[in-house]
Parts: sequence; C-alpha cells; structure tokens
Amino acid sequence: MKKAFQNKRACTVIVMLLAILILTITNYTKVLQGGDITTRSLYGNSEGLVYNEMILSYDAEYEQKYGLSDMHPYNGTYEGGLTDEVLNFERGYCTTDTIIAVVENEVTKHEYVPGNTLIFFNGDRADIVESEIKDGYIFAKYDSDTIFLFKTQDDLKYACVYNNEQGRYMPVGDAVGYESQIGLQGMLFKSFPKSWTLNQAREVYKVVLASLYAVVLSFICYGIYKKYNIRFAVMFYAVTLLSPWMIGYSTNLYWVEFTWFLPTLIGIYCANHIDSKKARILSYLGVMAAIFLKSACGYEYISTIMMGAIVFLLTDLTVALLERKDKVVILRLFKTIFMIGIFAILGFVIALLCHGYMRGDGNIYYGLRAIYYNDVLRRTHGDPNMFQGVYADSLNASVIRVVLRYLVFDTPVILGVPGILFIPLIMVSFFTLVYGVWKKQDKKDMLVLYIWMGIASVSWFVLGKSHSYIHTMMNFVMWYFGFIQMIFYSIIEAGYQFMKKKNYL
Repeated sequence: MKKAFQNKRACTVIVMLLAILILTITNYTKVLQGGDITTRSLYGNSEGLVYNEMILSYDAEYEQKYGLSDMHPYNGTYEGGLTDEVLNFERGYCTTDTIIAVVENEVTKHEYVPGNTLIFFNGDRADIVESEIKDGYIFAKYDSDTIFLFKTQDDLKYACVYNNEQGRYMPVGDAVGYESQIGLQGMLFKSFPKSWTLNQAREVYKVVLASLYAVVLSFICYGIYKKYNIRFAVMFYAVTLLSPWMIGYSTNLYWVEFTWFLPTLIGIYCANHIDSKKARILSYLGVMAAIFLKSACGYEYISTIMMGAIVFLLTDLTVALLERKDKVVILRLFKTIFMIGIFAILGFVIALLCHGYMRGDGNIYYGLRAIYYNDVLRRTHGDPNMFQGVYADSLNASVIRVVLRYLVFDTPVILGVPGILFIPLIMVSFFTLVYGVWKKQDKKDMLVLYIWMGIASVSWFVLGKSHSYIHTMMNFVMWYFGFIQMIFYSIIEAGYQFMKKKNYL
C-alpha cells in the first residue's frame, strides 16, 4: 500500500476509486440527503412514471411506441376537499385515522372492499376492514397500528389492491403513451430479465444509476484538478456529495441524472486537451452522442446542459481575449466552441426528428408541429391565451420574477448550510473574486468561470420560463451545474490565500 501511494498514477487510481465508491453509496442510500426537503414528490412521482412502465411491460399484449407511459389512475388524485369535524384528509390520506379516500368508479368500487389488501407505492401493506361510498369517493378503513400519510407512503394514485379471494392485483390505471419525449430510459429499463421481481429491477437500476453518476462526477472533478487545482476539485466534489438536490435526482429512474453531466465531462476533457486535434474531434462526436442521449430521455434543462459542454472553453476564450493572447490560441478556442455547439445541436436535432417521427405516426412534419404547439410553447414563452390555469399564469410571469423565485431556498444549500444564506453567499463569493482580481491575488479565470457558470444556470430559468415558474419543487437543481460549487470554492480559496499570506499555513 505504501508503494502504491508513492506512485502518483497508482495513487490517483486509488483516490478515484474511493471517490466513486463514496458517491455511489451515499447517493444510493441518500444518507446525506439533508432532512425533509421539498423534492420528495419528485422522487416518488417521476420515478413512478418509469416504474409503472416496467409493470406494464409484463403484459404481453401491451405494446407502445414510446419508452414511457403515463397513467390515468383509477384512484384519482384526492386533494382533501372533503373535511368534517372528525376527518381531515391530505392527498387522499386521513391525517387523524386509518382511512384513505379514492375516487368511486367501476374499478375501485369492486376492489376497495373488506377482505382485500392495500398495497402502497412504497411497498407497505394493510388489509381493508371497512369501506363506505360518499359524495363520489370511497372511504376505506385499513387495519394498521400506524396512520399512513402521503409523505411516507407516496402518491395514493399509485396504490393498488390485492384481491385475496381471486388471487390477483387491481390494475393501477389506464396506460397512455408519455408523448413528451422518446423515453429511451424506459425502453432500456423495461428490458430487465423476467426472472427479476419489479422491486429487484428497480433496486438494480438505482445502483447502476448511482454508479454512473458517481463515475461522471468524479471524472469531472479529476478534470478540474488537472486544469485548475486540487482545492477546486475537492470543493466541486464536496458540494456534489452534500447537496440534497444532487442526491435527490441521482438514482431517479426518470431523470437519469448522469446524462446531465456527460457534456460537462466531455467539455473539461476538451479544455484540458485543446491542443490535440484528435481530442477535439472526439469531443465533438462525444457531445453529439451525449446530447442525443439526454434529449432522448427528456428535454428538461437542455440549455444549461449544453452550456456545460462549453463553459470551460468559454472561460478560456474570454480570458484569452481580455489578456490579448496569441491569435492562434483565440482562433482555436473559437473554432472548438463553435464546432461543439454545432454537434450539440445536431445531437438534439437527431433526437427531435426521431421523436417527431414517433409523435406524427411516421410523419415527421406533423409530429414536430405537435411537439412545438403542445410541449414547447407550454414550457417556454407561448401565448398565455392558448392555455389555462397555471400554464397561463406561468406564461404571463416575467423572467425576472421567475429568477427571483429561485433565490430563496426552502432546503439547505448543502448539508449544514441553510437556504437563507444563498443570497449572502452569492454576494460574498462575487466580492472575493472581484477583490482578488483587483488586488492581482487571483487570476481572471475564476471570476470569468463564475460568471459563465451563473449564466449557464440561469439560462433554463429564461429559456424554460414557464417550466421553471411551475416546477419550483425541481428546478433549484439548476444552481448545481457548477455555480454553487464556484460560490463555495471562491470563499474557501480566499480564506486559504489569506491564511497563507499571514503564514498561518
């Protein structure tokens, strides 16, 4: 072991393996999640989108061109509109007694009866002992010493009933194709061996996703170490490890978070090997494949993800222009950024054309029109008059209002750092970087990278304004594409340089 640590290459391999192992374990177990954070619905519902597609894949007669399915659940979504002096309901769960409420229909009224067993999405079970139909709802009392709640049992629309007399499960709902994306992750996940149970398949995929996420992020940190310094790499890793938002997405079967950061990994590789023509060509092809993969799994956050591929190169180009470096260097950086942008768009377009072909039943033109009018306009900057309710509100909202919503965290920024400190952290970190450049204590590249990281994060709040206005339970994760890492690094680095100047280190 001692000899291994004396060998720099062997030491690097050992450190990387440990980094990957730690990230894999912590993200799979979520031991550092940071308390009861607001993204809980994200973990349950979006994962359920894929999970229910797995369930449907067992039906030999079920065929669907999309990789994911959505559900019209028979249970409905009970929002607690029925309240009296005794019973108080939240999302279909009674908060004061062992009772749930589901919508009455031809399926539920025959299944939610005494003698059958409730099976919740998280796996908990309880026998139904009484049931009553009232005002279009079925109130089913279950046998349990514990009162089940939404925050522990997840969404009631994914619960089902096991008919003990007939030995069968109640169908969860009617399946419809999830048309908003190709759903490549569903196509891959539902190919699990039929000898596995559904829970076994889900747990295996969670381990795989946690591992892929850990590998990608650890190699990004290695690239940062090679390009900048070990302190920046350690801080990037620490924020990745301690962020409740990063942990929340990492094993989610719907979001497949590792695909978000593949372009960033390719981008830092290209920045570190900018003088190599072979490395640049590999980067172009890699970015195209990575953006296609992400787009095939969903278009969310695509502007920020694309910018991740060029953010380090943009920093180098900006610094080169400010310092009036060799024109050959400037031209090479410009051409590389341009080519990566072209190939990123090409990957996106290929995925979009495949999606359009599916959406239009073989007619790409009609498919693309449907995507544009039904999905793109609703999530970005469409005409509010075309939509109703929350979609109209989101389209009427200003970009500034949307961005301001994301400056107030309801969760820790990272474990141990409360969200209320986010704005002060931005101010302090920016001041330390500006002061360092002014006093010529720091290079310009850190301040420039800080600004580009911030622009990349905010880009989705601007491009996907409507999506960001609605999905505040999800989109805070945009800040973790490098910006929050830069915030903590700049503050820690300023402290380190001060201590070093005073000979405390």
